[in-house]
Amino acid sequence: MDLGLKGKVALVTGGTLGIGYACARVLAQEGARVAICGRDQAHLDAALAQFAKDGLDVRGHVANVRDTDSVATLMAWVEKEFGALHILVSNAGHGSLGAALELDEADWQKILDTNLSGPWRCGKLAAPLMARSGGGVIVNMSSMSSRVAFTGQGAYPVSKAGLNSLTKLMASELAAKGIRVVAVAPGYTTTEQFVRKRPNLDELSRSTLLRRLATPEEIGKFVAFLASDAAAYATAEVFEISGGAFEVRDPDWSWDRR
Repeated sequence: MDLGLKGKVALVTGGTLGIGYACARVLAQEGARVAICGRDQAHLDAALAQFAKDGLDVRGHVANVRDTDSVATLMAWVEKEFGALHILVSNAGHGSLGAALELDEADWQKILDTNLSGPWRCGKLAAPLMARSGGGVIVNMSSMSSRVAFTGQGAYPVSKAGLNSLTKLMASELAAKGIRVVAVAPGYTTTEQFVRKRPNLDELSRSTLLRRLATPEEIGKFVAFLASDAAAYATAEVFEISGGAFEVRDPDWSWDRR
């Protein structure tokens, strides 16, 4: 499907690994001019090398979404390198484990500063460039845990619930500038990091109606669709893509009846 993204300029934060990498890959395959950022130069170089090996023109810049000056430098680089910005995927995030009320304040703040304030900084500083480019789309990467209290994930669900609210506020403030803002809330996804840390993948698969986990590429394709004019009437929405996890009490029912 041609999503009409050819020539559009897209920036994916946290684009060196996992879902962010997949988003950048799909956008590039759809013809967008893609930039990625990450905090680590080695990871950034490795990702760019793989994109080049696959024949995709993706460029990158080191940036930390927890630092306003770093994000400002990133946006200035995008404008100088590409001359415009039409799509921002705020994907950079940080996980946390443990009881929320037992976290050190520094750990609590780090999660919120990355997962909530990070997209706020990026959206705030990207919006003027998007407006000068004729409008655009911001896709914030939320999580299924934004609406279900995942015990033992510390501040992570709180940060993503806040991001859902921020998405709606950003959409309301930026609509007149021709900028749509949506959020994507993935469920369990087979990123390398997730698979490495979770040995119970079969059990997690059975918690979804589709009885499998998402691939990063599936999330990337959904993000690309939302960033395209095919979704031109979608804004201020949080789109969960979780294979129906937690939508019914017994996801095994139809499978067991076969």
